[in-house]
Amino acid sequence: ADFQRKPFREDQLLFVIDPSRMHFGLESDGRYHAELELVTVVYDNEANVLNSVSTVRQISFDAETYGKVLRHELTVSSHQMVEVPEKVNAFFRFGVYDPASERIGTMEVPVDNVQPGVAGAGLQMP
Repeated sequence: ADFQRKPFREDQLLFVIDPSRMHFGLESDGRYHAELELVTVVYDNEANVLNSVSTVRQISFDAETYGKVLRHELTVSSHQMVEVPEKVNAFFRFGVYDPASERIGTMEVPVDNVQPGVAGAGLQMP
């Protein structure tokens, strides 16, 4: 594709998720476990996919921290890196999928509306 010959930049994206809407299972180790799939797709203004990245995150909380989840006292944050062509009218489409509950949330944002260096607080998941 033509965009591959154009300059690009690498953007680090921060997902901040309310884990109280996720399904956690209590495992034999006494911890609450969940899995999330984070997806970012970069489209041009003609809906052509320019790039995409998908990341699966395993999340595990002890009983005390899980109690905070249920009381909406914390968020889960996760980073993702994606290459974005420069000088192309592009859009991000973000998706968060919880396979255990089959819930999904998406949103679309013009790349030009994303502010570098803006981030939220939360529990950082590697």
